[in-house]
Amino acid sequence: DDASFNAAAIFGDAAVPEFVDPELLAQVDAVRADYAHSMHIPSTSRARLADAMPIENGAVAFLVGGKLEKRYGTSTEILFRQESQFLYLSGFDHPEALLVVGLRSQSKMAIGPGQGFLFIDRGDPVWGGGWQGTLAECAEVYDVDECFWLENLADTMSALAPNTVHTLNADELPAGAIPPGA
Repeated sequence: DDASFNAAAIFGDAAVPEFVDPELLAQVDAVRADYAHSMHIPSTSRARLADAMPIENGAVAFLVGGKLEKRYGTSTEILFRQESQFLYLSGFDHPEALLVVGLRSQSKMAIGPGQGFLFIDRGDPVWGGGWQGTLAECAEVYDVDECFWLENLADTMSALAPNTVHTLNADELPAGAIPPGA
């Protein structure tokens, strides 16, 4: 075969960028986020997780999202990538977040099977980072049942009062994530 790659034949007169365009990335992210939200992928995934787990009295699943890391000895951040299971079950693609998923229970709880409570970092309007909108906007955008600020984690978990907490990475849970007696 004498065939070789000919970009002009495929793309015509359209310019093929040789770098990553931030505006193009923002458009791709918006399409991805809208698709996941409109198809209810996170809520459907949480329901499937709840169905796959055994019925226990007052059980929840607790997932820790990815952490923002910095290069050694600098203040330069490493490109953030959300933890895969967390992204699949929450749709949330920002660092420093936690997800509580209700599992099937023999008794009534404040969080139902497959429901998701998302705990997020409060954004800084000057330096950026975290969530810049309201909690209601976060719940709507990311297809979770309710959002809370991370600083309210211990109080919310105490009020939820689960008997059993399932997690993949217990050593990464912050203080107050597992209430006494769970």
